[in-house]
Amino acid sequence: MLGCSPFVSSGKANPQFHGRMQAAAELYRLGKVKRLVLSGANPDSRYNEPKKMREALLELGVPTEAMVLDFAGDSTYESVTRSRVVFNLSSVTVVTQK
Repeated sequence: MLGCSPFVSSGKANPQFHGRMQAAAELYRLGKVKRLVLSGANPDSRYNEPKKMREALLELGVPTEAMVLDFAGDSTYESVTRSRVVFNLSSVTVVTQK
């Protein structure tokens, strides 16, 4: 999963974030994916995309053991590259929006 903020600059809920969480939870429930790599930025203690994704997915019923947090996915390129290099995945489904 590609990270993004759960909130837009005005402080309102980010529909992209929530859409990604819904899509990922549905893919997991349907058995289309076995694990979710939550890849995103976490530059300081106040902003942590993987942690926020984990919290949202737990609320949607995805178990902790189905999630792997990647705290170094600072860009789409890094997230995709790390899926192969760090997590040794040969096939992935990228969860994002249109």
